Amino acid sequence: MSAGGMFILSGFAGGPGYGWWLAAVHLFVLGHVILLITAVSLRLVPRSLGADVSRPLVYLLAGLAIAGAILVPIGMLATPPLPAGDIVVFAAPEAAFAILFVFTPIILVRRARTRRAEAGLHLMGAMFFLVGGAIGLWMVSESNYTLVITHALVNVLGFVGLMILAMWFGMIAPFQRISHAWTRRMLWTLSVVWVTGVAAAAMEGAGGWVGTSWWAPFSGAILLGVAIAWGIGTVPVLYRGLNPLPGLTSEEIRTIRERWSSR
Repeated sequence: MSAGGMFILSGFAGGPGYGWWLAAVHLFVLGHVILLITAVSLRLVPRSLGADVSRPLVYLLAGLAIAGAILVPIGMLATPPLPAGDIVVFAAPEAAFAILFVFTPIILVRRARTRRAEAGLHLMGAMFFLVGGAIGLWMVSESNYTLVITHALVNVLGFVGLMILAMWFGMIAPFQRISHAWTRRMLWTLSVVWVTGVAAAAMEGAGGWVGTSWWAPFSGAILLGVAIAWGIGTVPVLYRGLNPLPGLTSEEIRTIRERWSSR
């Protein structure tokens, strides 16, 4: 998926040079990540080896995310008639998300309790880099404000899901402060972006922002429905999901906390 997105992007990134190079590197790294995940899952290699191998892959993917955030605007500047102001609007969110995705897995891995946790977080982070980065760069190339906002929703929602999955599967301590703090911040960000997405979809549906093309009312209505569904259905579910062990008594929760802190 990531490689396909990069191949599509090659037409926007200053000709075949930037896009084809990024596509080749992404395809190479993606193949190794899938191979590593399969090997660890089938217990062909120990998880500790998976952690050692996946660490440089995550750093490489982080570099590719930053490179994409820099090279794509450069290529778009050479592709008229897109104005320079739009480049800034599109590139700034992508660069911010790239930086966020670079440091977050590193922080989580440093807080992980076991080598198994480290391997799992690295692998999940690697896949998140690939898919999120490819979709984001493609949306930027489409020159559509609402798509960029929708991409922000997908990124934030994916990050929150990553945190909750990591807690539920024991990759990080369920009551670890950093996991709850980051998840709460992302949930608030998700709420703000959701409200922005509703307004953008409504304006696009009315043909007042992006234009009066024939597809604007349809895409605006679809995006509005998606935003409302995420806001009403997903956010409460995520808030309830912040308690990874529902139904336990306070004494049982205290015992679990003491066991985690003693590790």
